[in-house]
Amino acid sequence: MEAAAFRVLVGIGHLQTTSVGDLAAMLGKNYSSVSRQIDKLEKAGLVHTYPSSEDSRIRLSELTIYGEELISMINHTRQRIMREALEDWTPEEKTNV
Repeated sequence: MEAAAFRVLVGIGHLQTTSVGDLAAMLGKNYSSVSRQIDKLEKAGLVHTYPSSEDSRIRLSELTIYGEELISMINHTRQRIMREALEDWTPEEKTNV
């Protein structure tokens, strides 16, 4: 997965459910580049998109079950890496970061 698509996937997981515009603003990217990445993620089965019930011009994105499983694996891996990186730190050092 490309770095840009990865950032979009994680952003959707964080904002679950989100519009392309809100996601682009959060990532500091333009609408069209985020929209292209969402299209790639949807083709890969990680994201589902649909028009907003309030405004059909707005496309909403949310993770599929497969996308949620992938985000869960990513989060567990991040937590494990952080635990390993900080295992030699004292409780005081961890608190003062």
